[in-house]
Order: sequence, then structure tokens, then C-alpha cells
Amino acid sequence: MSARPQAVVIDDTTHADDPAYAIEVKLIHIGRGVLGLAEDQYRAVLEGVTGKSSAKQMTPAERQAVLARFKAMGFAPKPRANAKPAVHTIREAQHRKLRAMWYALAAVNAVGHPPNAEACNAAIEAWALRQVKGLESMATITGYQMAELIEGMKAWGQRVGAQVNG
Repeated sequence: MSARPQAVVIDDTTHADDPAYAIEVKLIHIGRGVLGLAEDQYRAVLEGVTGKSSAKQMTPAERQAVLARFKAMGFAPKPRANAKPAVHTIREAQHRKLRAMWYALAAVNAVGHPPNAEACNAAIEAWALRQVKGLESMATITGYQMAELIEGMKAWGQRVGAQVNG
């Protein structure tokens, strides 16, 4: 008979309720290395900022305070060279595409011509909320929903003769 797996006991030291814990602690250690701090200097900075000598003992606010201190000392975190583009960057590109298509629709009088980008964004959001069932705002839109909106706007543009190149 095989032994049953032991239940995992989560205590305060696992930081299971703090998703940023591991990232922030890694950043603090990277910052220490980039700044070239010796062990005693590193501990002095930690204690000076938080009163604690270990990053693992700190609260999220204390870790942020240490990172702010490191940044003031010259530490500038950089994204990994092979990092994928952030989701918000992809969504921004898709939103720019929607905005360009909206202006193309306005050029053929299919929609009113918005006076500025904010008005255009508001018009697109109002249209998107009517098109996507259950969508509460553009801030919560999924990639699939955004793609559906783009395809829907392309079809609309073709019906009215707008130049909505996709």
C-alpha cells in the first residue's frame, strides 16, 4: 500500500496569501547585488528602513519601502530580455486598432466624429458594452472578446465602405 500524501500546512512564513512576496524578495536581493552592498551594509539599509534585518520577515509595505530606498540609491529594475509583452501592452495595441477603425467609420459618417481620443474611447466602450454580453468595462475585457470586437468592427466597416484595414 502506498503512503497517503501529507497535508500541506500553511503558516505565516509561507506568505501564501501574498502573491507579490516572491517577486519583491527577489527584487530586493537583485537590488542588493546591483548596488554592490556588502552583507552588513545590506542589513543596515533593511533595518534603517523597516527595523527588520531580513526581507523575508517584512510586510508588503515594508518590502516596497526597501525597494523605494534601493531605487533612491540608484537601483533600476529592468525587465528580462526575453520577457513576453505584458497583457496590457497587447490590449493597448488592440485598443489603438479599434480607435483607428472608429475614425475610419467616422470618415464615412457611419458614426459621429469624436473630437478627441477620450471621446473616441468613450464611444468605443459604449459600443463594446452593447456588443459583448456581460462586459462591464473595457478594463476587464479578455483577449478573445477584444478580437471579437475587432472582427465585428471590420465587418461593420466593410458594410459601410470604410477603409478599416486589418
